[in-house]
Amino acid sequence: MNSDIMELSNTLIYDGKLKCGSKKVAEQKLVLPMREEARKVMHGEEGGSPCGMEGEACWIEEIMEEE
Repeated sequence: MNSDIMELSNTLIYDGKLKCGSKKVAEQKLVLPMREEARKVMHGEEGGSPCGMEGEACWIEEIMEEE
């Protein structure tokens, strides 16, 4: 699995013993092809951010970032 996803369980449960199957797998990112369409559904065509206080980034958009 991706190394970022594995890190939590590896630290809390497995005492650092889990290893990624390969470098390719460890660095793989989730690509969300409909990300822009999802943003429009959440915030409308104008792109406002009802998820946070005025001027703050939307937490949903942040977790959808591929990086």
